[in-house]
This record gives sequence, C-alpha cells and structure tokens, in this order.
Amino acid sequence: MTTQRVLPGIVNGSLAAASAVTVAGGATLGGSGSVGGGVSVLATGFLSPGNSIGTIEVGSSSLAGMLFIEHDGASAGSIDRLNVLGGFDITSATVAFSSLGSPLDDPAYVFANYGSLTGSQFASVVDLPSGYQIDYAYQGSSIALIAVPEPTALAIAAIGGGLALALRRRARRNGTRPA
Repeated sequence: MTTQRVLPGIVNGSLAAASAVTVAGGATLGGSGSVGGGVSVLATGFLSPGNSIGTIEVGSSSLAGMLFIEHDGASAGSIDRLNVLGGFDITSATVAFSSLGSPLDDPAYVFANYGSLTGSQFASVVDLPSGYQIDYAYQGSSIALIAVPEPTALAIAAIGGGLALALRRRARRNGTRPA
C-alpha cells in the first residue's frame, strides 16, 4: 500500500484504491473526487469536502483534525458531504460549519455517510447553525444537521395531543366514537 503525505491539496479525480493518505502539518485535503484507500487526518490536518459545496469520497477515515462543512440554504441539499465507504472514526474530531449565504431552512442536511462509525459524537463542534443539532445515526448510517423544533411548536403539539386523548376518553365514557 502506498502512503502519501498531503500538502494543501485538492482531489478532483481519484487516487488508486491502494493509496492511503495522511493529512497533517496544517494541510487541507479537499475537492470533489475520491480516495480509494484510507484517509488519516491528524490533529493538525483539515478535511474539506468539495470545491465550495461538493462531495469527497474515501475508503475509510480516521479523523483527529478538523472537518470543514460549508452550507448555503439557498437550495435543497446545499451542504458539503463526506462519503466514507468503510469505517469512520470521529472520536477525536472537530467539525466546523461555515455559511456561504442563506441560512439553512430544510428539516435535515446530510453531511457525512459511513459504513461504520467509531465514536458517539465529534469531540468538538464549531459554529453549529442556529436551530439545528447533529444526528449521528440519521437514517441509519449518515450524520446530519436536523432542525430542532421550536419550543412553541412542541407546546402546541403537546396540547393538541392531550386534547385528542381527552376527546377519545370522553367519547368512550359516553359510548360514542370521536369524529
């Protein structure tokens, strides 16, 4: 297996399946290509999918450095994405979000997919978009920003649910069916 050290670099094609990449020393690996082998991002390295907003695919990834995710709510799915075909270790990772324009407004934005996940959450999160939280098992094997319901919406849902339950109980006591 060939191991390559990355200086600031962009992958817009693909590196061979046998290639392993180590990102360190303040270097950034980015682009919209694929790395067939593993990508190790050391504590001093950065991984930035896409050329602006885009996707990079890797065979596996051990991330101890920083994952940069850019987003723009101007259109659906407008967020960087990291596709990890195999294992993805986020135990010591930091994820940093950067807005390129309009605020996010969709209920969910997937920014990483994985075959298997090591670590229950990122060690650190920087600039989490307002009104969103991270779901580490979104639809099974994705990491996504998901909208957090506003407290008033939760209260209305709770009141509505309580009202429906009370109407069903009242109807049962009266021997009628609720409308």
